[in-house]
Amino acid sequence: MKNLFTGFIALLILIIIFFQRKSETLPHDQSVRAAGSDISRTARCLMLSDKYLDIDTNLIYHLSTAPDTEKIKVKAVVWRFFKHVTIRDSIYVTDLTSGKEINISESDYHFLSRNMLELNRGIMASRARGEDIDPAAIGNQYLSSLSD
Repeated sequence: MKNLFTGFIALLILIIIFFQRKSETLPHDQSVRAAGSDISRTARCLMLSDKYLDIDTNLIYHLSTAPDTEKIKVKAVVWRFFKHVTIRDSIYVTDLTSGKEINISESDYHFLSRNMLELNRGIMASRARGEDIDPAAIGNQYLSSLSD
């Protein structure tokens, strides 16, 4: 249990760092900036589209080496799922019951749902030990960062 919780925390941190990382291009490097802009625009379009998405969830652990096309798909799948995650009674909950509702594969839906549940178990276990833990809200800033 502790290993699963630690693994999920590491995964969540990796995803947040990766998606919130700002472009490291120099101001005069227009071609690189334009490419990053194209990726962001493509990610936003894919997030909002009704195109069916299926990702290799193992890529989440190796995002820095994944091709841009796969990074975009991962961002879109994560965005579609977390757009439906809220905090209720101090744990993460979603109103989704299947990947079909947000046009992602069932395996992607179950992967993200299981990880969310593991995180909730870790939160509850920490509270049972007397630790004061409040889950971070999944707000518009986080969701917007996925398209950057």
